[in-house]
Amino acid sequence: ERGQGCGLAVAPPMGLKNVLFFGSDEFSIKSFNAFINRLTKTDVNVDLCAKPCTKFYKTFHGGYNTLEITGKLRELQIEKQYEFALISSFGLFIPKKFLELFKYRLNVHPSLLPKYRGPSPIQTTIMNRDKWSGVSIIDVHPTVIDAGDIYLQQKVAVLDKATYHDLCDRLADLGGNMLAEVVSDIEKYEKNRVPQSPNPTLTKKLSKEDGRLDFDRMTNLHIESLFRAISHQIPITMHKDKLSIVFRDLKDCGDKVPWALNDTHPPGTVYLDKMTKSLCIKCKHGWISCDSFNMNLSPCRYDGPMVMSALQAKNFSRLFSK
Repeated sequence: ERGQGCGLAVAPPMGLKNVLFFGSDEFSIKSFNAFINRLTKTDVNVDLCAKPCTKFYKTFHGGYNTLEITGKLRELQIEKQYEFALISSFGLFIPKKFLELFKYRLNVHPSLLPKYRGPSPIQTTIMNRDKWSGVSIIDVHPTVIDAGDIYLQQKVAVLDKATYHDLCDRLADLGGNMLAEVVSDIEKYEKNRVPQSPNPTLTKKLSKEDGRLDFDRMTNLHIESLFRAISHQIPITMHKDKLSIVFRDLKDCGDKVPWALNDTHPPGTVYLDKMTKSLCIKCKHGWISCDSFNMNLSPCRYDGPMVMSALQAKNFSRLFSK
Protein backbone atom coordinates (compact mmCIF):
# COMPACT_ATOMS: atom_id res chain seq x y z
CA GLU A 1 0.00 0.00 0.00
CA ARG A 2 2.93 2.33 0.61
CA GLY A 3 3.59 2.71 -3.10
CA GLN A 4 -0.03 2.74 -4.26
CA GLY A 5 -0.67 5.45 -6.84
CA CYS A 6 3.03 6.27 -7.16
CA GLY A 7 5.74 5.44 -9.64
CA LEU A 8 8.93 3.49 -8.93
CA ALA A 9 10.98 5.33 -6.32
CA VAL A 10 14.59 6.24 -7.09
CA ALA A 11 17.00 6.37 -4.14
CA PRO A 12 19.04 9.58 -3.65
CA PRO A 13 22.85 9.63 -3.79
CA MET A 14 24.61 8.75 -0.54
CA GLY A 15 24.67 11.65 1.95
CA LEU A 16 22.28 13.84 -0.08
CA LYS A 17 18.87 14.59 1.43
CA ASN A 18 15.99 14.45 -1.04
CA VAL A 19 13.41 17.12 -0.18
CA LEU A 20 9.93 17.79 -1.57
CA PHE A 21 8.83 21.33 -0.67
CA PHE A 22 5.07 22.09 -0.67
CA GLY A 23 3.92 25.69 -1.06
CA SER A 24 1.27 28.03 -2.45
CA ASP A 25 1.63 31.72 -1.55
CA GLU A 26 3.92 34.62 -0.61
CA PHE A 27 4.76 33.06 2.75
CA SER A 28 5.79 29.85 0.96
CA ILE A 29 7.93 31.78 -1.52
CA LYS A 30 9.83 33.73 1.11
CA SER A 31 10.32 30.77 3.44
CA PHE A 32 11.56 28.61 0.55
CA ASN A 33 14.05 31.30 -0.52
CA ALA A 34 15.38 31.54 3.03
CA PHE A 35 15.59 27.74 3.27
CA ILE A 36 17.45 27.26 0.00
CA ASN A 37 19.82 30.18 0.69
CA ARG A 38 20.74 28.66 4.06
CA LEU A 39 21.59 25.25 2.61
CA THR A 40 23.82 24.37 -0.32
CA LYS A 41 23.27 21.99 -3.22
CA THR A 42 25.65 19.58 -1.54
CA ASP A 43 23.25 19.35 1.42
CA VAL A 44 19.90 18.76 -0.27
CA ASN A 45 18.28 17.94 -3.56
CA VAL A 46 15.04 19.95 -3.67
CA ASP A 47 11.91 19.44 -5.78
CA LEU A 48 8.70 21.42 -5.42
CA CYS A 49 5.04 20.48 -5.19
CA ALA A 50 2.24 22.96 -5.93
CA LYS A 51 -0.90 23.69 -7.86
CA PRO A 52 -0.16 25.40 -11.20
CA CYS A 53 -2.49 28.30 -10.30
CA THR A 54 -0.49 29.34 -7.22
CA LYS A 55 2.09 32.13 -6.85
CA PHE A 56 4.55 29.57 -5.52
CA TYR A 57 4.34 27.46 -8.69
CA LYS A 58 4.55 30.46 -11.01
CA THR A 59 7.58 31.87 -9.17
CA PHE A 60 9.76 28.75 -9.23
CA HIS A 61 8.44 26.61 -12.11
CA GLY A 62 11.25 26.21 -14.61
CA GLY A 63 13.99 26.73 -12.05
CA TYR A 64 13.14 23.60 -10.07
CA ASN A 65 11.63 20.24 -10.88
CA THR A 66 7.99 20.76 -9.86
CA LEU A 67 5.30 18.17 -9.25
CA GLU A 68 2.01 19.64 -10.45
CA ILE A 69 -1.15 18.99 -8.44
CA THR A 70 -3.96 18.83 -10.97
CA GLY A 71 -6.29 16.46 -9.14
CA LYS A 72 -6.38 14.82 -5.73
CA LEU A 73 -3.11 14.86 -3.84
CA ARG A 74 -3.17 11.12 -3.18
CA GLU A 75 -3.18 10.52 -6.95
CA LEU A 76 0.09 12.42 -7.46
CA GLN A 77 2.77 10.31 -9.17
CA ILE A 78 6.04 10.38 -7.19
CA GLU A 79 9.08 8.89 -8.91
CA LYS A 80 11.72 9.73 -6.30
CA GLN A 81 12.34 8.50 -2.79
CA TYR A 82 12.01 11.67 -0.73
CA GLU A 83 13.29 11.70 2.82
CA PHE A 84 11.63 15.01 3.72
CA ALA A 85 8.27 16.60 3.05
CA LEU A 86 8.58 20.29 3.93
CA ILE A 87 5.29 22.17 4.08
CA SER A 88 4.90 25.95 4.13
CA SER A 89 1.44 27.53 3.90
CA PHE A 90 0.37 24.78 1.51
CA GLY A 91 -3.36 25.26 2.05
CA LEU A 92 -4.37 21.63 1.43
CA PHE A 93 -4.89 18.77 3.85
CA ILE A 94 -2.34 16.03 3.17
CA PRO A 95 -3.74 12.48 3.52
CA LYS A 96 -2.10 10.08 5.96
CA LYS A 97 -1.14 7.54 3.28
CA PHE A 98 0.61 10.26 1.31
CA LEU A 99 2.52 11.41 4.40
CA GLU A 100 3.74 7.86 4.96
CA LEU A 101 5.84 8.13 1.79
CA PHE A 102 8.23 10.42 3.69
CA LYS A 103 10.47 9.64 6.63
CA TYR A 104 10.12 13.18 8.00
CA ARG A 105 7.18 15.57 7.56
CA LEU A 106 7.93 19.10 8.70
CA ASN A 107 5.58 22.07 8.67
CA VAL A 108 6.58 25.71 9.23
CA HIS A 109 3.78 27.53 11.06
CA PRO A 110 3.88 31.30 11.79
CA SER A 111 2.81 31.28 15.44
CA LEU A 112 3.92 30.00 18.82
CA LEU A 113 1.91 26.80 18.77
CA PRO A 114 -0.42 25.71 20.25
CA LYS A 115 -1.44 29.38 20.06
CA TYR A 116 -3.14 30.26 16.78
CA ARG A 117 -3.51 26.95 15.01
CA GLY A 118 -5.33 27.19 11.70
CA PRO A 119 -5.39 29.31 8.54
CA SER A 120 -4.91 32.90 9.79
CA PRO A 121 -2.27 33.08 12.55
CA ILE A 122 -0.52 36.21 11.26
CA GLN A 123 -3.76 38.12 10.76
CA THR A 124 -5.01 37.09 14.20
CA THR A 125 -1.76 38.18 15.83
CA ILE A 126 -2.14 41.68 14.37
CA MET A 127 -5.89 41.94 15.01
CA ASN A 128 -5.33 41.03 18.66
CA ARG A 129 -2.47 43.56 18.90
CA ASP A 130 -0.15 40.92 20.34
CA LYS A 131 3.32 42.06 21.36
CA TRP A 132 4.91 38.72 20.48
CA SER A 133 4.69 36.22 17.66
CA GLY A 134 7.01 33.51 16.36
CA VAL A 135 7.51 30.42 14.25
CA SER A 136 7.07 26.75 15.07
CA ILE A 137 8.59 23.86 13.11
CA ILE A 138 6.34 20.88 13.74
CA ASP A 139 5.71 17.33 12.64
CA VAL A 140 2.64 17.00 10.41
CA HIS A 141 -0.13 15.35 12.39
CA PRO A 142 -2.02 12.78 10.27
CA THR A 143 -5.51 13.87 11.35
CA VAL A 144 -5.43 17.24 13.16
CA ILE A 145 -4.15 20.40 11.45
CA ASP A 146 -1.16 22.08 13.15
CA ALA A 147 -1.22 19.62 16.06
CA GLY A 148 2.11 17.83 15.53
CA ASP A 149 5.07 17.66 17.89
CA ILE A 150 7.31 20.73 18.04
CA TYR A 151 10.87 20.36 16.73
CA LEU A 152 11.91 24.00 17.06
CA GLN A 153 10.23 27.23 18.11
CA GLN A 154 11.44 30.83 18.13
CA LYS A 155 9.81 33.95 19.53
CA VAL A 156 9.95 37.41 17.89
CA ALA A 157 8.60 40.82 18.87
CA VAL A 158 5.79 42.28 16.76
CA LEU A 159 6.82 45.74 15.60
CA ASP A 160 4.52 48.66 16.33
CA LYS A 161 1.96 49.27 13.55
CA ALA A 162 3.15 46.17 11.66
CA THR A 163 1.02 45.21 8.65
CA TYR A 164 0.32 41.69 7.48
CA HIS A 165 3.09 41.93 4.87
CA ASP A 166 5.58 43.28 7.42
CA LEU A 167 5.06 40.39 9.82
CA CYS A 168 4.62 37.78 7.09
CA ASP A 169 8.01 38.66 5.56
CA ARG A 170 9.81 38.45 8.90
CA LEU A 171 8.22 35.17 9.95
CA ALA A 172 8.64 33.54 6.53
CA ASP A 173 12.35 34.39 6.47
CA LEU A 174 12.77 33.12 10.02
CA GLY A 175 10.76 29.98 9.25
CA GLY A 176 12.85 29.10 6.21
CA ASN A 177 16.06 29.41 8.22
CA MET A 178 14.59 27.31 11.03
CA LEU A 179 13.55 24.62 8.54
CA ALA A 180 17.10 24.49 7.24
CA GLU A 181 18.43 24.18 10.77
CA VAL A 182 16.14 21.23 11.57
CA VAL A 183 16.80 19.43 8.27
CA SER A 184 20.57 19.80 8.65
CA ASP A 185 20.52 18.18 12.12
CA ILE A 186 17.34 16.13 11.97
CA GLU A 187 18.54 13.35 14.29
CA LYS A 188 19.01 15.82 17.15
CA TYR A 189 15.68 17.53 16.64
CA GLU A 190 13.82 14.24 16.14
CA LYS A 191 15.15 13.02 19.46
CA ASN A 192 14.23 16.22 21.32
CA ARG A 193 10.85 17.07 19.81
CA VAL A 194 8.03 17.74 22.29
CA PRO A 195 4.22 17.39 22.08
CA GLN A 196 2.05 20.49 22.09
CA SER A 197 0.07 21.36 25.19
CA PRO A 198 -3.56 20.18 24.99
CA ASN A 199 -5.28 23.60 25.01
CA PRO A 200 -4.79 25.21 21.58
CA THR A 201 -6.09 28.57 20.40
CA LEU A 202 -7.72 28.26 16.97
CA THR A 203 -7.91 30.74 14.11
CA LYS A 204 -10.53 30.78 11.37
CA LYS A 205 -10.69 31.16 7.62
CA LEU A 206 -11.44 34.82 6.95
CA SER A 207 -14.44 35.98 4.92
CA LYS A 208 -15.82 39.30 3.63
CA GLU A 209 -17.90 39.60 6.79
CA ASP A 210 -14.71 40.01 8.80
CA GLY A 211 -14.01 43.24 6.90
CA ARG A 212 -17.34 44.95 7.69
CA LEU A 213 -17.07 47.95 10.01
CA ASP A 214 -19.52 48.90 12.72
CA PHE A 215 -18.57 52.22 14.32
CA ASP A 216 -21.08 51.68 17.15
CA ARG A 217 -19.40 48.44 18.17
CA MET A 218 -15.73 48.86 17.19
CA THR A 219 -13.07 51.08 18.77
CA ASN A 220 -10.46 53.03 16.83
CA LEU A 221 -7.76 50.54 17.87
CA HIS A 222 -9.92 47.62 16.75
CA ILE A 223 -10.50 49.13 13.31
CA GLU A 224 -6.92 50.25 12.77
CA SER A 225 -5.48 46.83 13.66
CA LEU A 226 -8.13 45.12 11.53
CA PHE A 227 -7.06 47.18 8.53
CA ARG A 228 -3.37 46.35 9.06
CA ALA A 229 -4.19 42.67 9.46
CA ILE A 230 -6.55 41.78 6.62
CA SER A 231 -6.97 44.63 4.10
CA HIS A 232 -4.47 42.94 1.76
CA GLN A 233 -6.99 40.12 1.21
CA ILE A 234 -10.37 41.29 2.55
CA PRO A 235 -11.82 44.73 1.68
CA ILE A 236 -12.60 46.86 4.73
CA THR A 237 -16.13 48.05 4.07
CA MET A 238 -19.34 49.49 5.40
CA HIS A 239 -22.79 49.23 3.84
CA LYS A 240 -25.85 51.41 4.20
CA ASP A 241 -29.01 51.42 2.14
CA LYS A 242 -27.78 50.72 -1.42
CA LEU A 243 -24.34 52.20 -0.88
CA SER A 244 -21.11 50.32 -0.35
CA ILE A 245 -17.93 52.03 0.85
CA VAL A 246 -14.45 50.48 0.71
CA PHE A 247 -11.82 52.19 2.87
CA ARG A 248 -8.52 52.53 1.01
CA ASP A 249 -6.57 53.51 4.13
CA LEU A 250 -7.36 53.75 7.85
CA LYS A 251 -5.27 55.18 10.66
CA ASP A 252 -5.82 55.86 14.33
CA CYS A 253 -6.21 59.63 14.73
CA GLY A 254 -4.44 59.56 18.07
CA ASP A 255 -3.98 63.11 19.34
CA LYS A 256 -4.54 64.65 15.89
CA VAL A 257 -8.24 65.18 16.54
CA PRO A 258 -8.93 68.68 17.92
CA TRP A 259 -9.57 68.77 21.65
CA ALA A 260 -13.18 69.85 21.02
CA LEU A 261 -13.93 66.54 19.32
CA ASN A 262 -13.87 64.47 22.48
CA ASP A 263 -15.20 61.00 23.19
CA THR A 264 -18.73 62.24 23.95
CA HIS A 265 -19.67 62.50 20.28
CA PRO A 266 -21.85 59.63 19.00
CA PRO A 267 -20.26 56.94 16.82
CA GLY A 268 -20.36 57.88 13.16
CA THR A 269 -19.73 61.58 13.75
CA VAL A 270 -17.60 62.91 10.90
CA TYR A 271 -15.00 65.69 11.00
CA LEU A 272 -12.99 66.89 8.00
CA ASP A 273 -9.41 67.75 8.99
CA LYS A 274 -8.51 70.37 6.38
CA MET A 275 -4.85 70.37 7.41
CA THR A 276 -4.32 66.69 6.59
CA LYS A 277 -7.25 66.41 4.15
CA SER A 278 -8.42 63.38 6.08
CA LEU A 279 -11.91 62.40 7.15
CA CYS A 280 -12.05 61.60 10.88
CA ILE A 281 -14.82 59.25 11.97
CA LYS A 282 -15.90 58.70 15.58
CA CYS A 283 -15.81 55.06 16.69
CA LYS A 284 -17.19 53.42 19.83
CA HIS A 285 -14.08 54.86 21.50
CA GLY A 286 -11.63 57.17 19.76
CA TRP A 287 -11.41 58.37 16.15
CA ILE A 288 -10.20 56.82 12.92
CA SER A 289 -9.05 58.72 9.82
CA CYS A 290 -9.19 57.95 6.12
CA ASP A 291 -7.84 59.83 3.10
CA SER A 292 -9.76 58.12 0.28
CA PHE A 293 -12.58 55.69 -0.38
CA ASN A 294 -14.07 53.55 -3.09
CA MET A 295 -17.83 54.02 -3.27
CA ASN A 296 -20.47 52.10 -5.18
CA LEU A 297 -23.51 54.35 -5.41
CA SER A 298 -25.84 51.53 -6.40
CA PRO A 299 -25.75 47.75 -6.88
CA CYS A 300 -27.01 48.48 -10.41
CA ARG A 301 -23.80 50.31 -11.41
CA TYR A 302 -21.62 48.38 -13.81
CA ASP A 303 -18.86 50.93 -14.38
CA GLY A 304 -17.05 50.13 -11.16
CA PRO A 305 -16.68 52.08 -7.91
CA MET A 306 -15.88 55.79 -7.70
CA VAL A 307 -12.66 56.77 -5.97
CA MET A 308 -13.43 59.62 -3.60
CA SER A 309 -11.20 61.88 -1.55
CA ALA A 310 -11.97 62.66 2.08
CA LEU A 311 -13.28 66.09 1.01
CA GLN A 312 -15.75 64.50 -1.41
CA ALA A 313 -16.77 61.85 1.10
CA LYS A 314 -17.65 64.57 3.64
CA ASN A 315 -20.79 65.16 1.57
CA PHE A 316 -21.86 61.61 2.47
CA SER A 317 -21.26 62.00 6.20
CA ARG A 318 -24.76 60.74 7.00
CA LEU A 319 -23.64 57.27 5.88
CA PHE A 320 -21.31 56.77 8.82
CA SER A 321 -23.94 57.12 11.55
CA LYS A 322 -27.18 55.28 12.22
